[in-house]
Amino acid sequence: TTENSLDPSSLEPHFWRTDVLLMSPWLAPIMWEGTFNRDILNAQYRQKNFVVGVATFAVKKYVRFIEGFLGSANKFFLSGHRVNFYLFTDHPEKVPSMKLAPEKSLVIIPVQNYSRWQDISMNRMDIISNHIRTHWRYEVDYLYSMDIDVQMFEHIGVEIIDTLVGTISSWQYTKPRDSNSYERRPESRAAIPSGEGDFYYAASFYGGSVSEVYKLTTACFKGVTEDRANGIEAKWHEESHLNKYLLYHKPTRLLSPEYYWDEELIRPLRGKVPEEPEEGLQPGALKVRVRQGLPHATEGTSFRDSGKPRQVHARAHSSMQELPADIPCGPQD
Repeated sequence: TTENSLDPSSLEPHFWRTDVLLMSPWLAPIMWEGTFNRDILNAQYRQKNFVVGVATFAVKKYVRFIEGFLGSANKFFLSGHRVNFYLFTDHPEKVPSMKLAPEKSLVIIPVQNYSRWQDISMNRMDIISNHIRTHWRYEVDYLYSMDIDVQMFEHIGVEIIDTLVGTISSWQYTKPRDSNSYERRPESRAAIPSGEGDFYYAASFYGGSVSEVYKLTTACFKGVTEDRANGIEAKWHEESHLNKYLLYHKPTRLLSPEYYWDEELIRPLRGKVPEEPEEGLQPGALKVRVRQGLPHATEGTSFRDSGKPRQVHARAHSSMQELPADIPCGPQD
């Protein structure tokens, strides 16, 4: 078959996963290895000729992760598609010289340092929002934010592309829903009432269309700013605000924890995991664990499809302020 045709075997049951939840209760697909045909997707998306931006921050000691991140992303992230890596750092002189694939480019952007890592974390939303407004809306079609202290081991392809994309936290597999790390204090703008919530999303990897990421980052930083004015700091900083936003503005696509596995958890059982950390990474650092499988369901909460849907928050009302209309986005000729 050609890359544009459908291999009949892809319609057979063995091609599809039966051990995991494949769709959210609001009908957004959940991406797992074995649930899509990458060759067909690549052929279709190459016709669109889109550009994807990746924003990442290497501040203070995190500059040591730059080479590992860029090296693995150059090889595994959207291979064959146009990608702009936007690297924010307080040490531009420490960025190693690297040869990237012809379709990929690196933009180094100096950024100020903060005394506390929490402030660095929470100000990322504001920095991303500002750069969308001033530059990126003219340069890319889709934008993703990723932490720098990761390394990719398998391909992350166009299956991640959608309007609003969230990554299910690997920690959700070790704790029941009621013990998720949502901010529960009602005085915080990131608060999610007790008993409410669906998936818990990692702030380490999220994205979507430029206009939707602009709305997300603007709204989240507004919540951060209001909390600061009231002397409050959300439990997990910008991740708490991200989860509040995505609870009321449902992602159109979800990435399974295979896309971002935390090495502090037990090792996934499927797939080979290196016994020693790669050069430049320390034990316990987050690594992208694409396609590496998941722990047994008995280790904690799972998304096995048992015929009974997970309880989710279904109200459409949002307490957040109405966001402006979509801004014009996309690379300009």
